[in-house]
Amino acid sequence: MNKTELLVRYPLSNANIQVICKYGHHKPVKFDIPHISGSLDLIKEVVMEYYKDLKIRNFDFVYEEGNVERQIQNEYDFNTFISERELDGNNYILDSLKVVENDKKSFSAWDIKEVFSEILQKNYISLEKMLSLDMKTLPPLEHEFSKNELEIFVWELQKNLEAFNKAAFTNEMTSRIYINPFMTTAVRHVKISMNKPLQLSVKVVLDGTRGYGPLDYLVKLTQILILLVVAKSDDLKQGAAQAFVQAYTAIEKLFREFSKPIVLSDYSDDMKDEKQILEYIAQILQVQAKTYDDDDSEYLSKHHCSSQGRFNDK
Repeated sequence: MNKTELLVRYPLSNANIQVICKYGHHKPVKFDIPHISGSLDLIKEVVMEYYKDLKIRNFDFVYEEGNVERQIQNEYDFNTFISERELDGNNYILDSLKVVENDKKSFSAWDIKEVFSEILQKNYISLEKMLSLDMKTLPPLEHEFSKNELEIFVWELQKNLEAFNKAAFTNEMTSRIYINPFMTTAVRHVKISMNKPLQLSVKVVLDGTRGYGPLDYLVKLTQILILLVVAKSDDLKQGAAQAFVQAYTAIEKLFREFSKPIVLSDYSDDMKDEKQILEYIAQILQVQAKTYDDDDSEYLSKHHCSSQGRFNDK
């Protein structure tokens, strides 16, 4: 005798639920569903129909509101969440629902020990025990920064220092304002001096096998990732962990071991340290830009080892 399950759903209110759901870098899907006992199941059905590859994935949802993410794993979570929201006319508005696969987590949720074991697969005790890039072994810039470039760079830093009363590391948003002149000046200099199609991007969303989330800064040569920067105001170990997982996601199988340089600056009057940091960034960009041809579309199948710049084993 064949047994058929009977699924009973009943209205919870006369309202509708308007949903805008995002999944990774894909285009968001927008739809309406009734407010019933199986609303979450209906959302999953629509999402799986729209994003075909989710049919073989185990996933939940999170709702983003400002800097807060609320996890929604089951009908109870969903109905509790809906009950706390106010009606807009006859609609509940869920305009920031996001699909999250259960076998991965956001970049910021990784800690450094997890990165050592799961990403690098190394038994490092701390960041200090890792290989560190000796910046002094990088090839010098083929075209030095002009006096005008450095004057504009220093002026931008001084303007920020005055505006924020020299409070440089109060939070990540403030840190980004100080980081911006370093990134824009270095990328522009290398782009023009080497005649390479470099592009600086901010808050680029990545979605990979190990993690997901936005990158603070990303530099690309055509479609090749050559530099990734994380803005952190305090927890540098977590910032390094975040950078590792972001890099793993960005280049997946071509992930190479590296440590995120930690440089503390006091923004002295002559800006000597800041100019040196700017030069280091430009040197790294120069080496990376010279590694690939502008039309190198086969880079994903290549394994490249550069002797330009050595690592110190601590």
